[in-house]
Amino acid sequence: MTATGAGFRRLARELSARADGVRAGGVALGNGWRGGARDAAAGALDRAESRLRGAADAVLACGQVLTELGEQVRTARALLERGYGPLAVEVATRADAAATGRLAALSRALRDPAAFGAPVDPAVPARGTPPTTVRAWWAGLTADQRVWLVANRPGDVGGLDGVPAADRDAANRVRLAAALDAAARRGDEALLRGLGAIAARLADGGRVRAYLLGLDVSGDGRAIVAMGDPDRATDVLTYVPGANTALASLGGLLDRTDRMRDAAERLDGTADVATVLWLGYDAPEWASAMSASAAHAAVPDLDRFLDGLRATHEGPPAHQTVLGHSYGSLVVGATARDAGLNADDVVFVGSAGVGVPSADRLELPAGHVWSSTARSDPFAYAAPGFGQFVRDAAHNVTAPFSRWYADPVPNVDMWHGHNPSDRTFGANVFTSDPRGGHSGYFAGAGLENIARIAVGGQHLANVD
Repeated sequence: MTATGAGFRRLARELSARADGVRAGGVALGNGWRGGARDAAAGALDRAESRLRGAADAVLACGQVLTELGEQVRTARALLERGYGPLAVEVATRADAAATGRLAALSRALRDPAAFGAPVDPAVPARGTPPTTVRAWWAGLTADQRVWLVANRPGDVGGLDGVPAADRDAANRVRLAAALDAAARRGDEALLRGLGAIAARLADGGRVRAYLLGLDVSGDGRAIVAMGDPDRATDVLTYVPGANTALASLGGLLDRTDRMRDAAERLDGTADVATVLWLGYDAPEWASAMSASAAHAAVPDLDRFLDGLRATHEGPPAHQTVLGHSYGSLVVGATARDAGLNADDVVFVGSAGVGVPSADRLELPAGHVWSSTARSDPFAYAAPGFGQFVRDAAHNVTAPFSRWYADPVPNVDMWHGHNPSDRTFGANVFTSDPRGGHSGYFAGAGLENIARIAVGGQHLANVD
């Protein structure tokens, strides 16, 4: 069904191209031809264009429904193979009912595609509108209106927190295709590399379905990509990467996000896990990472995104985990401190401080803040705060640099505050690969423990 969905999307693009051709023909009619016959021909072409665009919109929506159904069938098959027969039947039955309802709502458009061609143009909530308000607005639209908005105003829908993941994904795929074409025309190799990595992951039928929840090609670029459907998952982990991250270098981060989901699902056969790569902020360059300004600027966007995950989720609330790596840990910490974090667990790895002196200042339940710092992580020693710098200077008078080469101990006072992996911070400090360096948290012991936290419950992390 996933392949069938892709075929529907190709057909939608072909229909849109035909509509463009009809429009061009209508424009050509005005060159020297006047009178009633010309007006009749122009009217006929307008109606033909309207029908073609309506058909394209409806076919695009049908492709999305079939792709969603295919993914749910794959989930049900995996559950069945693991021995969870009743749960597999429940997932498949629910998915079939949802697809039947959505296809029935689209059937009128396929019979009368001209109904989709006329711009209904409902007022779209402004960016920054509370996601619960957006969710209620979206639910109040007709099927015709939702499909028209996805196809004709994808820039408004694709980045709007509170719109369901499947609909945001459909809108952002339209935007991705346009962005790839524009980057190719400009010869922008860096942007093509990043967009190409996203496109390749979206098209990868051998892995869990990916959802493009946000895309912005301005500046260094932003993207939000989910592995698995966060609206239906039992457990959702949102991963905020650190400094020197841009759209052009997204490929490795996508793979990292996949690995975290795979590890979590291996751990709990009944869990339906979604992991989300949230590059929804302008990450600083390394030289600017000592400043907290980029983290402060990211707070409203991360806060609203997490609220949106709650607003669009179907069924019982998912267990939500937010993980910040490196500078991303400051983004997460600042959001928890300044806006309150709509999450059940928070994880910091490779952190140079999270903007608060202790775990209780993050306003999360006791025992739900986690941290890990590898002894081989250079940032554990290279990002001292002023107090740490003074203490190290005094120590080096009697034993020059022994704190680094004799028995290395990560800094307590760091660029952005108290090291969350220091015992006195108050987090659960968990094991990671001591030789993994700054990026080794996403393999070995670190990856396993992140997976344990992500699925919560009885799967407790190995705490140091």
